Amino acid sequence: MNKKIPLMLLPLIAFILYGILGTFGYGNDPDTYGMLYSGQKLWHGLGYEASRFQGSVVTEVCVGLGSLVGGFYLTNLLSALLGATTLFLFLQIAVPYLGEDRARWICALLAFNPWYIIACSSSMDYVYGFFFLILALWLALRQQWVLTALSLALTISARLSNLPLASMLAIGICIHLVKHERYHKVIAFCLVGFLATAALYFPVFQQAGYNLSFLPSGVATWSLKSIAARFIYKNIYLFGLIPFALLLVAAIQYLRRSTLPCAFPFTAVLLGWVAFVIQEYLFLKFPLEISYLIPLILLLSTLIWSKNVPVLLLKMMVLFTLLFNVVNLQILKIEYKDDPDAVEAINAHPSFFIEKGPVIKDVAERSASQRYNFKKYALPFHTNAIQ
Repeated sequence: MNKKIPLMLLPLIAFILYGILGTFGYGNDPDTYGMLYSGQKLWHGLGYEASRFQGSVVTEVCVGLGSLVGGFYLTNLLSALLGATTLFLFLQIAVPYLGEDRARWICALLAFNPWYIIACSSSMDYVYGFFFLILALWLALRQQWVLTALSLALTISARLSNLPLASMLAIGICIHLVKHERYHKVIAFCLVGFLATAALYFPVFQQAGYNLSFLPSGVATWSLKSIAARFIYKNIYLFGLIPFALLLVAAIQYLRRSTLPCAFPFTAVLLGWVAFVIQEYLFLKFPLEISYLIPLILLLSTLIWSKNVPVLLLKMMVLFTLLFNVVNLQILKIEYKDDPDAVEAINAHPSFFIEKGPVIKDVAERSASQRYNFKKYALPFHTNAIQ
């Protein structure tokens, strides 16, 4: 019992932090209000209308019901609970492989990352998809194959951008089952996963006219220079300037230790790096929200510190990540389009300066964002609208 208390402490602290920040409103992402509208309309028996082209059925249903019952207090509390539970499940998964010290610091790096904090204290769908992904891994390690397949389906339904990570986990499970000649389990796992995913996407498929036009295709319409700049900048500021520099040092240390033993099986590490490459490739095609990359915080840090990379670097990353929440060292002065419906950069030039951190800015803007989006989405069913 004594050993479990310290492991539970970090998720508990994180839950309290997310819960407090969740009292400031639904959040600033316009898609949040699209999901509110979609979910509330569905629960009032007015049919299904996807919040955006690929939908997010799981989150729309949960956020819609939660908002009708308890407003943003309940929907954000659910996000906080999912975020904290994700941390706890990760610790349960990682400690046997990495040891308590490394696992706790990796967990802290995710827990106090500003984009994860914002996701866990608002009503957006990022934390839903990530929770079901980590739950699927936790279930897989307990050989609960059917439940794992269902959790992976929920992962993909909650956020389609999690498909590469979910696919690599599914492939790893199939390799494991085939290796142990459990072919009937492979068939059951794949069948349940496919049918569950298809069922969850059927409402969107139906709305699209029974075709796959809701799936993203092509590339962003910006110039190659603009795409590359967005891609590099957002990868850096996923972590923050100083934490990213420390991550690069840790990555070099990882490469120098390439011949040393690893905490994870070779297949798991290989699939992890493949998932990373695919995730980054897709983000290169559509370098939109930094929050798309949240799963890579955990994936990258777990892979890098699976070898004997100094934990001091990880501790320093956590320290500067905490500072990043309130103080942001910027390297670009960015000009945005004057359009509240589309937060899009239109110009940028090199400039080193200090501004408010992402969490401070997010909380400060929530009330105005909520008022605007309530009017935009015409949410007549809401019970806690800001007047």
